[in-house]
Amino acid sequence: MPSSKVVFDGSVYSLDSIKRALYKFADKGLFELKKSDSEVVVEVVSLSDGQCAESLLGQLRNEVIDQDLREMVKNETQSIRELILANAFSKTKMVSSE
Repeated sequence: MPSSKVVFDGSVYSLDSIKRALYKFADKGLFELKKSDSEVVVEVVSLSDGQCAESLLGQLRNEVIDQDLREMVKNETQSIRELILANAFSKTKMVSSE
């Protein structure tokens, strides 16, 4: 099976974001990760005869961006989510209803 490679800049995208994107496409391809200090190389082999690895790479690039943005939003809203959960599960009111 032919394979293709895509290189992600490790200073731009987290390894976690890349892994989450790969997991989403686990049913469509085989992936091998190689990480150096500054980049992450992903080798892709498509599992489908009808879909070439190049097409899968385009979808993967978009998904990595999506997962990276999700991680940013999660980090930016963490304190708000914690406050909402603490208020929901506490017996005392943390926020005044006035």
